[in-house]
Amino acid sequence: MCMAQQPAGSSPAGGAATGAMSGASMGAMLGPWGAAAGAVGGGAMGVMGSMAANKNAKQVEEARRIEQENMITETRRRATSDYLDQTRMEREQQAQEEAAVALKGQDVAKETNRSIATGTASAAERGVAGRSIDQINADYEFMANEEVGRLKMNQAAANRQHDEAARGYGTQFENRVADVRPYVKKAVAPVDYFSPVFSTLGQLGDLSMRVERENQKTAPK
Repeated sequence: MCMAQQPAGSSPAGGAATGAMSGASMGAMLGPWGAAAGAVGGGAMGVMGSMAANKNAKQVEEARRIEQENMITETRRRATSDYLDQTRMEREQQAQEEAAVALKGQDVAKETNRSIATGTASAAERGVAGRSIDQINADYEFMANEEVGRLKMNQAAANRQHDEAARGYGTQFENRVADVRPYVKKAVAPVDYFSPVFSTLGQLGDLSMRVERENQKTAPK
């Protein structure tokens, strides 16, 4: 919506007072009483013009406020959508990594059991039994636990990075929302109804004095 903008801080009373003086000047061509009528009419027109300018200035400020509110709403919508997408993708990547670690742990366990079974069978064929087999099996299990533990430690470090990234997305969201602030309306000067009245009264007073002087000049001596 396009509107002629009245400066919010300007006073609309000046137009009213000017209207009174302009009306008096134009009415002067019709004589003293024409000047009086012109002053009154000009003052009234000036007040009406000032009221219109005041209303227009308020409408401009309200339009700016609404426009800013719409921008805030749109910015928050986009920021929220981006934040949810970013965190979702981050958590999906984390879930995939954790699933891969779990699968790798299962593979390690299967391989360990297979190695233990093979080693036990081989030892039995060679006539080895008792404590030696138990020690071999324990060595396999130790290596398996060490491998799984390393995988879990690496994933824990990766999870901390995912958490940090999610916090960063939250900070970005807050900054984007905070950057667009509500519009603070500028104060609009109220319509001054007294200045045009006083101006008109002054014009009428001057006119009365002029008429009195003219009457004195023309009065018989």
